[in-house]
Amino acid sequence: MKPNLYKCVFQVHRWTGLTIGMVILMMALTGAVNLFRPQLEPTVNRELLTVPTCSERVPLDALGETARAAHMGGRLDYIKLSAGEPGAARMPAARVRFDDPQVDVYMNPCTGAVVGERPRYGGVLGTIEQTHILRFSEEKWVRSITGVCAIIFGIVLIGGGSYMWWPRRRGYGRALRLDVRLEGRARSMNQHKIAGVYGSLFLIALILTGLPLVFEWYRNGLYTLTGSPLPQKPPKSAPADRDSPRVSMEAFWQKVQALEPNPEHALLKYPGEGPNAPLEAYMVARGAPHENARSLLFIDAYSGKVLRYTPYEKASAGFKLYFWMISFHTGSVGGWPMKLILLFGTLMVPVLAYTGIRSYLRRRKSPAAAPALAAPMPVRVRRIAFQAADIKSFELVSTTGDPLPAFTPGSHIDVRIEDGLQRQYSLCNDPNERHRYLIAVKRIAGSHGGSRAMHELVEEGDLLSISAPRNHFALHPAAAHHVLVAGGIGITPLLCMARHLLSIGASFELHYFTRSIEQTAFHAALSAPEFAPHVSFHCAIERSRLRETLHPLLSRRAADAHLYLCGPRGFMNLVEELAAAAWPAGTVHVEHFAANPLASAGERKPFEVTLARSGGTFTVPVSKSIVNVLAERGVCVATSCEQGVCGTCLTGVLEGKPDHRDAFLSPQERIAGAKMLVCVSRASTPRLVLDL
Repeated sequence: MKPNLYKCVFQVHRWTGLTIGMVILMMALTGAVNLFRPQLEPTVNRELLTVPTCSERVPLDALGETARAAHMGGRLDYIKLSAGEPGAARMPAARVRFDDPQVDVYMNPCTGAVVGERPRYGGVLGTIEQTHILRFSEEKWVRSITGVCAIIFGIVLIGGGSYMWWPRRRGYGRALRLDVRLEGRARSMNQHKIAGVYGSLFLIALILTGLPLVFEWYRNGLYTLTGSPLPQKPPKSAPADRDSPRVSMEAFWQKVQALEPNPEHALLKYPGEGPNAPLEAYMVARGAPHENARSLLFIDAYSGKVLRYTPYEKASAGFKLYFWMISFHTGSVGGWPMKLILLFGTLMVPVLAYTGIRSYLRRRKSPAAAPALAAPMPVRVRRIAFQAADIKSFELVSTTGDPLPAFTPGSHIDVRIEDGLQRQYSLCNDPNERHRYLIAVKRIAGSHGGSRAMHELVEEGDLLSISAPRNHFALHPAAAHHVLVAGGIGITPLLCMARHLLSIGASFELHYFTRSIEQTAFHAALSAPEFAPHVSFHCAIERSRLRETLHPLLSRRAADAHLYLCGPRGFMNLVEELAAAAWPAGTVHVEHFAANPLASAGERKPFEVTLARSGGTFTVPVSKSIVNVLAERGVCVATSCEQGVCGTCLTGVLEGKPDHRDAFLSPQERIAGAKMLVCVSRASTPRLVLDL
């Protein structure tokens, strides 16, 4: 996975989870309760919803009139009758629904007495259902919020999470197990991933089966998908004249029973507004596949003639799929086993919320990983010049003419020369110059990398891609005097420092060691009159005399002086050795220029690396680095030098002890063990958990 794409997906996933995820959390918790509402409600509201079982019923018209007298307002919408369990002592009460506002009046169908009434979403369980579907308004956009959030949840959170964390290697079973060895944020991330993997299957099913309840276009799509005609409009009644009497509800009920004897549930709608409105009913037969396996009946409200009757068995595939999905979503398919499975899926959402928020909060408190590089910037090579034998300078300018990003003395930039080739070079020019960057590159004999490409392939007028400047080699702000010691091409960051210190009138001295005048880069610039009091050239000093030359410079330290050093490895080792006696820790600052010998030092053992964010545990063999192993598994870490020098691959360590083999981290950072350079460093413990 490309790092920039991973970062983008991760950020969208995180912030979607922290915002829309809260709506999904509410829907999941209320949905978990709704799954068991048919079982809970007759117990919680026993006296309202059930009555003693009887064999004879009061005519439905009498029930309607009694309910109308008790409610005193609103239009009769429907009467719902349920048969109840055979042989049970109590049976469901008849429910009479009124519109505007929606109120349910519960009746004893045996005596015709009013048992009680409540709003459609009254009571604890009713309020939970209302919250689940956000049915606080009849406005369509309000009711569609849940559907929109569910779609975003499915695409961004489930889809994005699967894209980031699905194991990109063999051994899926191991990668998808809860790792009890993890601690802290790594443990939270592992729990978050496992809950997402196993919960997403059920959550996707709940999303797909819940959308028909919200969006008409989705429901119509089900009919189209199955090749079924869209639902027809209700047929119309044909009144003989304006004063023709309507069929009674009791006669309608008898018609229903003649077509569907003794149904499990029956809902009989009163005629709607207008003289042509029919009587409409849906029935669910005993032993039906699910509680929404509806048979539909329309009769003429005046003659009682059957206008349309569609038994469930003869309904279209689209009709059956639509109502099966509704039953699946509400847990009415598959009995108790399916309810428990769906409960597991819904409860994964609070687990995801808890582990995700916990991981986010712990990340804010944990040591920062390597800073993300700025987006690459295109620059034009305006001028190339030889500054010494085998050393070229490259003047880089903006392609748009705009000022380049500001930088501080000691900064460097990443230069992307060609595909897969990126190197870091220190900036040489004065930081006050915003119209250009100046770098210098020495051609290394036998090089097949950056120096060869810069010397042989790059020409004036070419376009290069660079990063914004970064600084790991800054001037100490409290220093009263600055001692700059350069060896060979190591002059590049120190020249920038010297130019800055000269411009602000600071106290400094620069000692430049080279093999000859011909190999002294920027000799002309450093020989200018303004530099004369500060710069000393040390050319062609034999190796045996180098110690004698350096000792007087380093054996004494002026008050509040700081030492800055850059050059070949052997030269820097000698300077650090001689400075150790007089220069306390924290006063010597080093910019590593050559290869890092620590990268291959010491015993090498295999170890495991676990990625806390993207998932997976990988073995790092003796012959490979962490970066190599992760790249083989599709996990890319930004690198540049791959020698433990530049700091590009700096990565947070959440668990385990690193074996630091870099030349970048300070002694204090190595002791803390909170971050490491994964291009060269290894592990002192059998396992590392990285913030990747």
